[in-house]
Amino acid sequence: MTDVLSEVLGECRVEGSVFCRFEAGRGWAVAYPAGDIAAFHLITAGTCVAEFEEAPGVTRRVALAAGDYVVFPHGDAHVLREAVPAGRGAAPVRIDQLVDMAQPAPRAAALTLGARAEGEAPTARYVCGAFRFADPRGSGVLGVLPRMLHVRPGAVPAEAGGPLGPWLETFLQAAACEAASGRPGGELVLARLSDVLFVHAVRAHLASVPPDAVGWLGALTDPAVGRALALLHGDPARAWTVAALAREVAMSRSRFAARFTALVGRPPLDYLAEWRMQRARGLLRGGRASVGEVAGRLGYRSEAAFSHAFRRRAGVPPGAYRRAQRSAAALEAVGAAPAA
Repeated sequence: MTDVLSEVLGECRVEGSVFCRFEAGRGWAVAYPAGDIAAFHLITAGTCVAEFEEAPGVTRRVALAAGDYVVFPHGDAHVLREAVPAGRGAAPVRIDQLVDMAQPAPRAAALTLGARAEGEAPTARYVCGAFRFADPRGSGVLGVLPRMLHVRPGAVPAEAGGPLGPWLETFLQAAACEAASGRPGGELVLARLSDVLFVHAVRAHLASVPPDAVGWLGALTDPAVGRALALLHGDPARAWTVAALAREVAMSRSRFAARFTALVGRPPLDYLAEWRMQRARGLLRGGRASVGEVAGRLGYRSEAAFSHAFRRRAGVPPGAYRRAQRSAAALEAVGAAPAA
């Protein structure tokens, strides 16, 4: 059966990058403004606190310790600071006043935060970076993630069915060592490691979703709707009908349609149409298939029918979309444009 989460995350094309690492003393706080990237922080030693606005006028404070990592998947503004009681911390310094954000390569030396006496050990060490998504708008998963993902290695034992196996702590240590090494190729290694961190953060959140939860992630854990999603993702070119899907999951047509819509938030065939468009965008961005070949792979009767459906949802014809994506990639390659 198709792994729906892997399919969707693969189409997002997660790209990790590391800005820098910090060693903190006393009286420190760093503000990360809102942006169009998903920020993450890996705590490698000591303790600190993450703060963010969970609702208008409501600030949430989360204690972090070595081995924890947090992800802000929607790019929300947040602060990392010294682990002191609320209201007693230092005024935060913006990250862009400390780091040249146009130079994301990891540094051999950690940047120092706060005050430290000679010989005094840091109160915290952490690595901060970002995830970028090639196609964030088409993902079923990104839109349903909370404002912050907090992963504690070992909090969900593997023997209890949790997503975090015993190897993850070793993995996190390897990421911390790589960030500290300053060796050639470190940026690429850390980018690949951070990709894995994002997937694990999503899996950890998925494990916490109750079986009766409404939403895309809850739908994955539902026996009938989860199987239907796997069928749609595994064979999007098939001429699916609601009745055919209902037969596959052993439900009546009306009960299946109502349950799918309630959990996923849209009817089965509308979801299929959107998934086809997401796959189409991925094929047009990265492949050499012609527009007609893409149409055939996704089950459209003709190139014209596909082009009409694509333009209705994307706002531009598929050929124009491909040219725009290739132009953006060429500009990015020479440093003239930011990552998508």
